[in-house]
Amino acid sequence: MRPMAFALLGLFGSGCVVETGDKPDDTGTVADTGTDDSGDDTGEPTNNDADGDGFDGGADGDDCDDDDATVFPGADEVAYDGIDQDCDGADLTDVDGDGFDGGTDGDDCNDDDATVYPGADEVAYDGIDQSCDGADLTDVDMDGFDGGADGDDCNDDDATIYPGADEVAYDGIDQDCDAADLTDVDMDGFDGGTDGDDCNDDDATIYPGADEVAYDGIDQDCDAADLTDVDMDGFDGGIDGDDCNDDDALVYPGAADGYDMVDSDCDGMVDEDDIVAGDIVLTEAMVNPAGVTYEVLDADGEWFELYNTSEMDINLLGWTFSDDLDDAFRVEEDLIIEAGGYLVFANNADYDTNGGVNVDYAYAYGDMRLANTDDEFVITMGETEIYGINWYAADWPYASGYAMGWDGEGDWALGESWCAQSSMLDGGDYGTPGMGNDACLDFTCALSELEVGEISYLGDTSDSSSDFEHSCTWSDETGPDDAYSFMASEAGCYSFSTTVSGWEPVIAAFTDCGGAEISCADSEYSGYDPETWDYLYTSDLQIGLEAGETTTVVVDGISMSYGDWGPYALDVGLVDPLTAPAAYEHLDGSPVGDAVVSGTTVGLEHGGEHSCTSTYGGTEILSWTAPSDGCYYFDLSESDYDTVMSVFSGGDACGVGEACNDDDGSLTSGVEVDLAEGDMATILISGFGSDEGDYVLDINPCGD
Repeated sequence: MRPMAFALLGLFGSGCVVETGDKPDDTGTVADTGTDDSGDDTGEPTNNDADGDGFDGGADGDDCDDDDATVFPGADEVAYDGIDQDCDGADLTDVDGDGFDGGTDGDDCNDDDATVYPGADEVAYDGIDQSCDGADLTDVDMDGFDGGADGDDCNDDDATIYPGADEVAYDGIDQDCDAADLTDVDMDGFDGGTDGDDCNDDDATIYPGADEVAYDGIDQDCDAADLTDVDMDGFDGGIDGDDCNDDDALVYPGAADGYDMVDSDCDGMVDEDDIVAGDIVLTEAMVNPAGVTYEVLDADGEWFELYNTSEMDINLLGWTFSDDLDDAFRVEEDLIIEAGGYLVFANNADYDTNGGVNVDYAYAYGDMRLANTDDEFVITMGETEIYGINWYAADWPYASGYAMGWDGEGDWALGESWCAQSSMLDGGDYGTPGMGNDACLDFTCALSELEVGEISYLGDTSDSSSDFEHSCTWSDETGPDDAYSFMASEAGCYSFSTTVSGWEPVIAAFTDCGGAEISCADSEYSGYDPETWDYLYTSDLQIGLEAGETTTVVVDGISMSYGDWGPYALDVGLVDPLTAPAAYEHLDGSPVGDAVVSGTTVGLEHGGEHSCTSTYGGTEILSWTAPSDGCYYFDLSESDYDTVMSVFSGGDACGVGEACNDDDGSLTSGVEVDLAEGDMATILISGFGSDEGDYVLDINPCGD
């Protein structure tokens, strides 16, 4: 580049110096003098620097534009103006010398910086577009997300890391740029990584403090174990646990097993600590069924009956029944025998093929067979024998078709304490399964066996001995007596009555010849004997009996000192075949108030027995349930005839009424009876003598 001063001097000098050679004429053009401009006549070169910039613009000169003093070799190049100021053959379009044009048609986006040009190495995040691609480098890893100051790619060196990327759990890397590694995969709020406390981060129901599902093998609350001790008694209740009730902390192996109807010690038996030998006994066994209505084989009809002698209900779960362990079966389910109750076991529970027996528990015939000859019967509770007997064909009542029953009093180990039962079953055999046994009566004192409907068993106690003591006497010694046996053919209220002349009779019933008294009836005056003019006395005993139940009936005199003996005629009748309260008309809803029920006794048969009279007409029998505890007044005062009423609180209407009234201040009747809530009262409404009529019954609390 030439000095500027020189350039200016050249410019100004061109107007003052007139050189030889071509020169302008008066037309303003340079006149051709015909001389050679390559030099003057002295041999010096001619001036070809028209613009005075100090550079020759001639053919051999290097001033590429001798008309412009700003254009010459080495001149300051004005970039991008389209003029080649420095005569290097091109306009300056690569100012920074990086090899890329920055002009209008150039692609160097910053021609002042040699580090900026197309393809230059990009410096990320500096705000400079070094590579002239239109943007600074803010997506180094080319994952589509900026990693600069304003970008959201949290790691721009890794193309797998960007907002929304799939997170790799527990690797310590935040792939999705949410400022944390994925350590709560199941989104339950608890970390499952190395330092986390979520023991299963794939299940949102599993985390510290979650509700534990017992016995499922899953540790929901991350305490390192499944919940298998729900009641926290120290024993597992799961599949492999030995706590038989994991909802009760008082139940576990080794706990005390007192009376609470719970297997507290988990040994498969219930309340064994309070059960002793003799609490459960065998009371009846059908070892040799026959069948009359239809044939019953041993494999279909063997059964036995147990009785609970204790005052507590007993669960036979886990108990074993055997014949000295040759045949045996074990009760594998809850089986309750109530205090004072019965259970019937059989190898066939089908009522239609087992002889007509209602069965509580069925066992397989192959597991337990009752031999028709010598055999054993043993009941064990765990290792404890509760009951055991040996029976022998020679000494025990093995009659085919008859169950043998224990008399309830003698030694059960002795055959003499057992007898064949007399109540018929639907299949034609005999037995009393599920109820009290027929009495093993001693009828050696009986004159004969009474039958219902037979009229006037004629007898005379004049020459009889005095064998029976009863409660219907006011003397130290009763008169001589005669005894008869009686078996009830069906359940009912039975009447035994006699009317004698000249002496006062008593009729009593006993379990057997030397047994306990069941009931007795004193004598009542009934007029004069028209033939002898002696007093007539009547005794009428009514007792309720089950089908097949037997009793000893005794005709006695009330006193020895008064000569109470003589001829008699004993009549036996079935007063009412339906003694159970459910058979009577029931007053629905246990009503209380006036006119609870009304009706008539006209045309009804007499039934039951009134203790306040011995003669009465047609009888209405009703049942009524007390709605609450208290005293109740039963009142017939609104009736239109001379009434007699008895109220029984014991259930049936056989025997002496608990409360009886003939006239309660008038010809009508009224009685007061104390009853507990739920007690069923049986009400007999009759007429005095032979009176009949319409009745109205009020039932109100006493005193109302």
